Amino acid sequence: MILLFYLVICFLILIFVKESYGKIHVIVSIIMVFIILQIIFAMKIIPLFQKLSSAFQTIPFIGLLLGSTIIILFGEFCMKLFEQYDYEVLSFFVHIVVGMTIALLWLEELLPYLDLLDDFLQSVIGKL
Repeated sequence: MILLFYLVICFLILIFVKESYGKIHVIVSIIMVFIILQIIFAMKIIPLFQKLSSAFQTIPFIGLLLGSTIIILFGEFCMKLFEQYDYEVLSFFVHIVVGMTIALLWLEELLPYLDLLDDFLQSVIGKL
């Protein structure tokens, strides 16, 4: 309910700024969007993912799966924001950075398993 209250307050502030100071409306709206995003992440998304992580801790790589999901959500949000203000190139860069970040997260965790796979493949190829 508090989140809804924050959204209404931000909406009223944005209407006031748009009607009173039209030239700075875009800047204020972007600031408000990131403030609301931070509130949503802090109050809803991160606690949800922490509960999911503790509930399903027996599932391998659950932390990486949930972390990747959070990164994708934030990346999609930024991409939509850039596209709305006609910055498609920045949106594309966000897409690339999100993909690279997730790949690096998973690569660090999976590197020991990739070494085992490499050793196994080398032994199989050696027997052929």
